[in-house]
Amino acid sequence: MKSLVHNYSDRKRNKVFKESGKCIKDLHTHNCPIWNEVYEFIPTLNHPIIPQVYSCDKNGYEMEWVEGEALNLYHFNKRSNTITTQDNNFVLQTVSIVADFFSYCQSITKTIKGKQCYLVPTDCTPQNMVVTQDKKVYLIDLDQLQFFSAPKNSLKYYKHFLKEYLRIT
Repeated sequence: MKSLVHNYSDRKRNKVFKESGKCIKDLHTHNCPIWNEVYEFIPTLNHPIIPQVYSCDKNGYEMEWVEGEALNLYHFNKRSNTITTQDNNFVLQTVSIVADFFSYCQSITKTIKGKQCYLVPTDCTPQNMVVTQDKKVYLIDLDQLQFFSAPKNSLKYYKHFLKEYLRIT
């Protein structure tokens, strides 16, 4: 199986390298002010959907290498060129763990310009998730976390995940 992380090396804004079981995302060219607000929280994230993060700073992060197949390709039958739902329980568990992750992020707050803001994963899509051989799902793109002053933004992005995921299952 091929990990989605390999595909990031082709993007201009990110460089990804596999080194002894670690994934290094170099965001030096990313230059995003939103990342400057979020990066300090990345190593403290403790949720089953997040691989272990070893280090994180303004230039990027280093996390556990996750070998698997992209979630959006997991349900795709290459022989028949069709989309198949391999396991209804797996689909429900995936939707559930992603909902739990959004709820978990909602509990992480930061005061920005006098307003309480909530952490929201804005790019939690099947393309940014990996399924391992033992059917564990991991979110492997952490640089799209953002703080929003309105907690309802979390629901907007969760609906986006559901729309994308249920379209392919």
